[in-house]
Amino acid sequence: MKSKAPAKKQLKRPIKKQATSGTMQLKLNNLLKKQVRMSQKTAGTRQGRSLIRSTGVLKKNPSTDTANVDIMNRGDSEISVNVLIISWDSDNPETIGNISDIIPSNSFRSFNTSLIDVAERYEIIIFLSSASNVVINHFGTFDNVPQIGNIVLDRDFVGVRL
Repeated sequence: MKSKAPAKKQLKRPIKKQATSGTMQLKLNNLLKKQVRMSQKTAGTRQGRSLIRSTGVLKKNPSTDTANVDIMNRGDSEISVNVLIISWDSDNPETIGNISDIIPSNSFRSFNTSLIDVAERYEIIIFLSSASNVVINHFGTFDNVPQIGNIVLDRDFVGVRL
């Protein structure tokens, strides 16, 4: 009598859900491309192509009222940055903050934007003229205290390609 081999467990495949509709994706891509063109103009031709990093869409902690982005430039030359905050509360992504600055070498800048008008979801997108020796952190805060679930450290930002 042959012994039966144990049946192999079949793994359930995750259901792929489309995060955004085609129209929503098109609107976001157009918004990002416009932003890249603007940041390239402010960066000048010497800096070359912009680098884009994103938090991805974050679920807002109900007590979070401010998006705080800290950017440290450890490099030996200045960088141009543009911080874009997008509300994802509807099918039409809406810009709720847009801050540009130049950060000198070996210095730090902090950018704050109110999230009072965001009910549930938002995203932080950073445009950099150079990412070499640049550290970015995001904290959703209330009374200047970071809130659980709204913290994105440098290693957690995602590169975005257009």
